[in-house]
Amino acid sequence: MDAKIEFICKLYPAAMECSRQTGCSWELILAQSALETGWGQKVLPGTNNIFNIKADKSWRGERATFNVHEYQRGKKIFVDADFRVYPNLTAALLDRTEFLKKNPRYAKEGLFDFCVKGNMEAEAKALQRAGYATDPNYAKLMVKIFYGPTMRRAIAAAKSKIQSTGDKK
Repeated sequence: MDAKIEFICKLYPAAMECSRQTGCSWELILAQSALETGWGQKVLPGTNNIFNIKADKSWRGERATFNVHEYQRGKKIFVDADFRVYPNLTAALLDRTEFLKKNPRYAKEGLFDFCVKGNMEAEAKALQRAGYATDPNYAKLMVKIFYGPTMRRAIAAAKSKIQSTGDKK
């Protein structure tokens, strides 16, 4: 199986469960993880950090420093930044929701509003407005990934895998 498809198949059940518990879009969870990690190929080594969440001063867990690119004033630059380290991918997925809830800038930009929450495209725009990433095309990229042929194949494979194992998710 293609590595991109495998990556989404591995995340799909947890994304669905996270969506069920929080009301947030499972579609965005998958698209964002694909974008942030190059479909699982560029996870910061040793971190399981599939959303590239930085370790600010409030983070009490393990951290690792990497030289990464950012956009400042429209220019791509490289900076050293601390990132959160997770014991596994499920922990990363669960912490993403907590991270978004604990940072008021996401609520301020409407991420949890009734008409936004659960709507993949509206959530993507709210994340971008709140400054989740510095890429000026962040929301558009996530939407493009979700509706692209690779994600379509990956979701079909994940659903098929669930049906073949008898799981009801």
